Amino acid sequence: LEKEKSPKRYTYADRLNPEKSKEMFILIQKYLNPKNDIEKAIRIWNGGPGYTKAGTDCYYRKVMKVYNKAGN
Repeated sequence: LEKEKSPKRYTYADRLNPEKSKEMFILIQKYLNPKNDIEKAIRIWNGGPGYTKAGTDCYYRKVMKVYNKAGN
């Protein structure tokens, strides 16, 4: 938000608010994953910008299992 010169800020507690959490996800992905790569999106959301593949594999597999069951 600072890079975009936006006065808006989020608090640590905002992550528990579904609407604010979605807003944060979109902002993070816009900055760290501009090509909208689904694998990268999942791993960033779980492990942060410095994620490791090994550290996010369990979460990635869990999300993909749900994603694939939904018919995507």
